[in-house]
Amino acid sequence: MKFADTFKVTTPSDCEVVVTRTFDAPRKLIFDALTKPECVKRWLPGPPGWSMPIREIDLRIGGATATSGALTVLYESKEARDTATRSGMEQGMAAGYNNLVELLSAFQAEGA
Repeated sequence: MKFADTFKVTTPSDCEVVVTRTFDAPRKLIFDALTKPECVKRWLPGPPGWSMPIREIDLRIGGATATSGALTVLYESKEARDTATRSGMEQGMAAGYNNLVELLSAFQAEGA
């Protein structure tokens, strides 16, 4: 796995999965990449041939967001959590975050 030393998945409780990923980029670029739909579409497309149809990301309390960089997923049961972790979720998230690293590098090269 590319960038394995900066990506970590843990299960701190029976119903949680915590994903941590560090990035070597300015906070503003990371924030923009995680919160602007036009950016999220570029790094979180899924497997080849898929797309991420995002029109807006609502950062208000109770709003809907597509994803975040330091992420906690709460499942309704241990069984649901275990099913998700067996599904290849970790590899998919790692691939998306690897795409994000490349996007952040491109932003930095452009002077964004």
